[in-house]
Amino acid sequence: MGTRTAPEPLGSGDTYSWRPLRILSYYRLAIALALLIVMLSTLGTAHGMATHPLLFGATTLIYLLLGIIALLLTIRRAPAAQLQVHAQIATDLVALVILIYATGSVGNGLGVLLVVAVAGASLLMPARSAAFYASVAIIALFLLQLWAHLRQGAPALGYTQVATLGVAMLVTALAGSLLARQGRENQALADARRVDLQELQNLNGLIVQQLQAGVVALDGQRRIRFLNQAAAQLLGCPVDTTGVELEYVSASLNHALNTWQRGRKPTSPLGARGRELHCDFRRLANGWLIFLGDSSTLKAQVQQAKLASLGRLTASIAHEIRNPLSAIRHAGQLLEEAEDLSDADRRLTEIIRKQSDRLNQVVDSVLQLSRRQRPEGQTLRLQLWLAWFATELRRSEQLQISIHTEPKDLEIRFDPNHLQQIVGNLVGNARKHGGLDAQTLRIELTGLIDEHGLPALEVHDNGRGIRSEDAAQLFEPFFTTAAQGTGLGLYLCRELCELNHATLRHLPSERGARFRISFGTEEQQGQIA
Repeated sequence: MGTRTAPEPLGSGDTYSWRPLRILSYYRLAIALALLIVMLSTLGTAHGMATHPLLFGATTLIYLLLGIIALLLTIRRAPAAQLQVHAQIATDLVALVILIYATGSVGNGLGVLLVVAVAGASLLMPARSAAFYASVAIIALFLLQLWAHLRQGAPALGYTQVATLGVAMLVTALAGSLLARQGRENQALADARRVDLQELQNLNGLIVQQLQAGVVALDGQRRIRFLNQAAAQLLGCPVDTTGVELEYVSASLNHALNTWQRGRKPTSPLGARGRELHCDFRRLANGWLIFLGDSSTLKAQVQQAKLASLGRLTASIAHEIRNPLSAIRHAGQLLEEAEDLSDADRRLTEIIRKQSDRLNQVVDSVLQLSRRQRPEGQTLRLQLWLAWFATELRRSEQLQISIHTEPKDLEIRFDPNHLQQIVGNLVGNARKHGGLDAQTLRIELTGLIDEHGLPALEVHDNGRGIRSEDAAQLFEPFFTTAAQGTGLGLYLCRELCELNHATLRHLPSERGARFRISFGTEEQQGQIA
């Protein structure tokens, strides 16, 4: 791309010849009509100055007819342009020479038409051919002048002026041919560049269409100029959604763009089926460029990085913490068995045992994070699973649990062991941190369709709830408000949800604590083994 291309010669496609050839055909037709009008006028040279009126009239009519035929052939583009150029310039030369002869004088202005005819034809043929026709016209003018000189005894115009017309024809023929050649070269180069740019644009479009990230281009009025297949899937709109304002395609994305323009961090917009999107905005000279991604995909990638780091960490924990911890616990047990141990020392050994157990629990939780297996997803009827879970929990905990599912046939795809661990942890937190005993604590398990049309499960209790200042840190590892807590329970629950393409959130509530598990889309749940 970008190489200089040679001009296309006439006859090998005639790309740059048909339009100027058509213009010359219109010009020829106009000249023939003008000569016909002059012939029919009482003030014309055909009656007052022509020595051969019949020849003048017949030649004009034939010239007009040939001009019409040439125009029609030019419009049809057949035969080839090179053949038509030579045929038309030959017609011009013959007709104009006969008309000059019919008027009996070279100095009647028709000689100028020869200059124009040769100059026009030179634009469409090589310099050698243009010089040939110019030479033919010059010879014809000299022969006419010689004939007039021999018949009348004295030249009417003079050989000097005929020579001037001849030089003008020759110069215009050569100059026109060279200029036309340069013009065709420039046009060919421009066309080649246009083709290269079009190919580059198509290539870029193909590359953008194959990107996994969504790309949306907006103009200055926030109308969509382009979006790729990934963006169309994320936003839930057709790929050919062009010319439509962004607000009508995704109001949340348009709001995020407004927030970004005001210099603030935008909230994550929601795409098709309530998927949370990650967006990155770029300002263009006349519009915006938006990069979109599925936050769940990004979270999955982060999750993989976390697990890789956690795997290396647990290897160190097993060696650097657990072995010394076992020695401390064993030493504490030996001290407790001493018979002469005082009460103060016995309290100290009890502290050693409890804190060792707590630290061991932290190690177990961290190891549990790193040893998680790929989820074994199963299709679960949520109403039946909740009934089974509530029955099992009532047997062991003696808690008051109510369940409700709407619709009754609501189904999810989730690893049942992970779901039991998550809901069990949420219920256990309500029992431990709710501030109520088993007789007054109420726990509600509710299956529903959330505002995004996705299946969800809520765990709601009537305890003292969660303080607003603690809510933002609930899912941070090692954050706890209890003296004996590890701070890994909710973090582990959220990680298990993400493994199963679900999300765990804390929702504000007037009473108690309220958590919601929003299960993924059908496409995402289908990815669970």
